[in-house]
Amino acid sequence: MENENNASTTVTDQAENTTVNAVNSAASVQPETVAANPATDTASNAVTLGYALMRGDQEIKTISFRTPVAGDLRGLGVVDLCNNDIDQMSKFLPRITMPALMPSEIEKLPLSDYFALSVKALDFFSNADQSQTA
Repeated sequence: MENENNASTTVTDQAENTTVNAVNSAASVQPETVAANPATDTASNAVTLGYALMRGDQEIKTISFRTPVAGDLRGLGVVDLCNNDIDQMSKFLPRITMPALMPSEIEKLPLSDYFALSVKALDFFSNADQSQTA
């Protein structure tokens, strides 16, 4: 009986060491370098469009965002906005973009540019690291 207890203790110790070694080796693995999405620049609040917008003679290639405030949601359905409803997003984006996009411009964007802009706008809803003061 004593030998059985010693054998089970050895197996348990080996299993714990294997687990600890697996955790230590996983912690030492260097993460691969992931290429950033060229459409969104997370360091700054800007999106570079794949297709430039033309406003008269002015070519708009980069859209900057300011941090939204509660008043920017006035008159909008927040659930619909979070579901990326085009009508709600066409009202919200002009309030927080620079230059301010017009709803007619938003509706003419290629899907890739529209989604890059809308995802950037929705990031403000989940970004816990907004240490700016109002």
